Amino acid sequence: MVAIGKGNGDDTEMFYGVQKWRTVNVGPSVTRDGVEWKWCPHHKHPRGHYSGLYYSNHDENTHAEWKQRKDARSNKTAATTDKQLSEAPKKLTIANELKNAFMTNLHVSEADIDKIIASAAALRETRGPESLECTA
Repeated sequence: MVAIGKGNGDDTEMFYGVQKWRTVNVGPSVTRDGVEWKWCPHHKHPRGHYSGLYYSNHDENTHAEWKQRKDARSNKTAATTDKQLSEAPKKLTIANELKNAFMTNLHVSEADIDKIIASAAALRETRGPESLECTA
């Protein structure tokens, strides 16, 4: 096991989404700031920037179980989100912050904002939700 002290310099910088030190294999495990990190070669950057990462919660031998738990949490979150979206009211609304910004910065009255929302809701009813998509 290699002991690595507090990060200094470049090794704590972010490197394609992770701290750079986690991408360099210096042995099967390292201790950093009192935490043991184990090398897991199953984490590969899609563009080849690293081939393996140090993790504190699993290693090469426990990667499959770790991934299964992670995927189960992700699927549960996605299912909850989908359910919440399907049960969400279909009413067209605008956040108070945005309404305040329109009123303050663009000098649009609250009544005019309500008319714009009503008009957009009517358009949505007649043409479908796609009619409200913004294109640049």
